[in-house]
Amino acid sequence: RVDRLERAIVDRGTAERRAQLEAKEAEYEEAIRAYTGDDPLERWLAYIRFAQDEFPSEKQKVFLLYERCTRALKDEARYRNYPKYIEVWLRYAECLTNPNELFKFLHKNGIGRECSLLWIGWAFFSEHAHNYPLADKIFQKAMKCVPNGEQRDAVAVRQKQFQRRMSRMWLNMAAEEAAERGEVLENQELRPVGR
Repeated sequence: RVDRLERAIVDRGTAERRAQLEAKEAEYEEAIRAYTGDDPLERWLAYIRFAQDEFPSEKQKVFLLYERCTRALKDEARYRNYPKYIEVWLRYAECLTNPNELFKFLHKNGIGRECSLLWIGWAFFSEHAHNYPLADKIFQKAMKCVPNGEQRDAVAVRQKQFQRRMSRMWLNMAAEEAAERGEVLENQELRPVGR
């Protein structure tokens, strides 16, 4: 009897909590639907934060909010290079198995064109997909598209870091190949990247 009573209390608490969360979700949905102010992105960001905090194991829920937010605001010129909006796109890209098509869409539509965050993110995804030539091209293009200032400086720093990683990787590969052939290179301190 005690077990059933405890289970009933837990179930009731869980059901009440679920009802509260569903009511809060409905509030966010209504706030977005009825919003007439100057910054609809803020409503979306609040809703996304709520979902991340309250439903941490429900990745699909957050994924759908990223998708809905990016689609709802994609034609808003004021957000095209706005870092908070670009960050939502990058979070969305993290959820995709192949985000390259998404980045092509953003590039084609001029979304994030002058925002260092987009270029750095795109290069990061390309590098982690082992598409090093594309990552290099992305950095080169970013240096042409991102205006002078802090954002371009951020791209330049990340580009130099990428170039150092690539140099280290190629040198380590050459050292491994030489070692396999029984040769010794001058610098034996090199180690494969990631090991």
